Amino acid sequence: MRKLLIPFLIILTFVASIASVHAQLVVEGVKVDQIALNPSPTLTVLSLERGQEIEVEIRMSSLVARSNVEVQAFISGYEYNNANGIFDRSQVFDMQPNTTYVKRLNVKLPTDTEVDSYKLRVLVSDRFNSEVSLDYNLRIDAKRHSIAFKEILLNPQNSIMAGRALLATVRLENYGQRSEKDVRVQTSIPELGVSAVDYINEIKYEDQEQTEELYLKIPACANHGTYNVITKVTYENGRTTITKSVPIQILSDDTCDEQTPNVPKTQILVNNAPQTIHVGSQPALWTVTITNKENTAQQYAISVTGEPQETTIHILPTTLLVVQPKTTQIATITATPTEESLASTSNLALTVTAQDSVAQTTYLPLTIIPAPSRDATPVLETLLVVLVLIAVVLAILLIISPGKKQNIQTYY
Repeated sequence: MRKLLIPFLIILTFVASIASVHAQLVVEGVKVDQIALNPSPTLTVLSLERGQEIEVEIRMSSLVARSNVEVQAFISGYEYNNANGIFDRSQVFDMQPNTTYVKRLNVKLPTDTEVDSYKLRVLVSDRFNSEVSLDYNLRIDAKRHSIAFKEILLNPQNSIMAGRALLATVRLENYGQRSEKDVRVQTSIPELGVSAVDYINEIKYEDQEQTEELYLKIPACANHGTYNVITKVTYENGRTTITKSVPIQILSDDTCDEQTPNVPKTQILVNNAPQTIHVGSQPALWTVTITNKENTAQQYAISVTGEPQETTIHILPTTLLVVQPKTTQIATITATPTEESLASTSNLALTVTAQDSVAQTTYLPLTIIPAPSRDATPVLETLLVVLVLIAVVLAILLIISPGKKQNIQTYY
């Protein structure tokens, strides 16, 4: 009997120690989107809408120090949990005794989650000790109106030659509680100015429908590059819109430049209004706007010749511009005469050179009005006035000064 009692006491002590360690870790509370949950199944169940992301906040504490603790929150029973589970977990962390720790996890409820009752399971564990697991009842419902993209098919799929037709088919699924009628689907490439529209008469609840082929004609001389095919779906009588973008690469037509030789790939606009300036006033100013329509960066040199003597020309920000593809830069040209500049009218020659060939030459009309010349007459007049004043002052001093008496002798 005693031999049987000793093993029993050992097992009982081991179980008690495990229970003690387990009791030392306490989950103080769990919230979903700031709403407190209670593990009791008899309380009101929290309803959530599929397709949204919820924040799960877990507060916990421990009576003893713990290392490498992690927190998990998940929902079981989702059809595709193996590929895209309803799940999130924290990084590992350490816990000090009698300290409350708060961890926030983000759990995404997929759009195709079945409408049903579920359990939110919260699990707190470390490397060795027993975990703490709590379950909270939830209800996942469907939104009243909810349409999602199921698939967007492009034909051809990845790339297309400029000048050809791109066909797009859009498949949609209704995850809402109501059927949707007259669903408008528009597919477009805004950068090329092309679009197409189709209507789906009705998409029933938890059903799929697709559009007819939407025809997008790519312009014959569209530049080579990657563009966004943007699909916009409008439903619920125009009150709700969803958008999705799919990339497509457009290949330039090698014969396009030969067919349209007059299409400029560099656009240069010059504000060459005639300028009249006075010496000592604000300088003359012109602007040059360069747009690079190429698919690669281009280098442009700006020069000005024919300036009058004693006139300073500045080109800002620099005489050599590097313009990135599909972008625009502005250069400023100023002409500043010195005080010695003479009256003149001239045409400054502005030349823009692209890749060692002249792209454009423009003349900038400039008229210079010199400073007024100094005349000697006003100076002489001023000097004469000063002399007259001096003479008047001297005369007054002589009059008020007492004269010396003269001795006069009379001889008979």
